[in-house]
Amino acid sequence: MSLSLVALTVPALAGDLQTSRFDLPSQSLSSALESFCNNTGMFAAYDGKLVDGRVSSPVTGEMTPKAALGRLLEGTGLTVEYTSSNAFVVMTPPELGKFGAIPLK
Repeated sequence: MSLSLVALTVPALAGDLQTSRFDLPSQSLSSALESFCNNTGMFAAYDGKLVDGRVSSPVTGEMTPKAALGRLLEGTGLTVEYTSSNAFVVMTPPELGKFGAIPLK
């Protein structure tokens, strides 16, 4: 298993409401995540095998980092879990059971 961690020196944006301008074309997901982290100063952790062969959605416009990351991951089948205000893990969504239902116990 190969685990990638993207860490950059740019300070993280303060708060979820602060917006930035994004202009990220559709590209390999690993490159998109690296560009996203360069733009925001956030830290990303993910299994390299998980993102291999996946392509990001383009992200263009003024928006919060969370909104931009959501757009970037659209159509990849992946989601994120935030571990702090400036760090996240890219993962497959948790199983919800058949037809998206949560199994009752």
